[in-house]
Amino acid sequence: KDRIIGFFMGSPELVLARCADNVHQYEKELTRMLSQGLRLVGLAMGEFLATKTEFSLQEAQNLSFLALIGMQDSIREDLQKVIDQVKKSGFHLAMITGDHPQTAVYVAKEVGLYKPNDNLMTEADIYRTSKDDFLSLLDSTTVFARITPGTKMDIVSAYQKRGNIVAMTGDGINDVPSILAADIGIAMGQMGTEVTKRAADIVLLDDSLQSIVDGIS
Repeated sequence: KDRIIGFFMGSPELVLARCADNVHQYEKELTRMLSQGLRLVGLAMGEFLATKTEFSLQEAQNLSFLALIGMQDSIREDLQKVIDQVKKSGFHLAMITGDHPQTAVYVAKEVGLYKPNDNLMTEADIYRTSKDDFLSLLDSTTVFARITPGTKMDIVSAYQKRGNIVAMTGDGINDVPSILAADIGIAMGQMGTEVTKRAADIVLLDDSLQSIVDGIS
């Protein structure tokens, strides 16, 4: 009665780093699932003294790893055509996501967003790069991965410092800071949370990139 069981969910690398198991046995499966473009979540558990009722993953140690959970997002069939149309119109398009870099690049390649000479940056890459070098890399970067909400807002601000007009789309509460920071904040009307829609300048009724393109045209 003086101990409780806590369950923790988060990015696989963060969860595995706090597990006492031999994590190397999971790395092959992690690589296999990432190669399929899955969004992955790690699940672990731990036993603690019942002196607290809430724990964060950051303060947990010596956990027991339970599972890797993979999710596949559906991709609209017409998305690649729309992305090509956006690029030909002279706009720079970039994906900013909290997902693993391999998952992000897989999806970006599938829709024609990420090309062989394009640049990928993680949050760690951004903070290892000088401000001037980061600004110079924005034109060639089409995928930002493992990005937290605060850094997503910093990316928007960086584009604005270069004189770009920035439109930011999103559907979750984590997107609200960057939607507010953008020149044009766009929320998904079908999938978007109520707080995201309230923060946005524009709400898409059909959650389609084509509607943004049509609006620009």
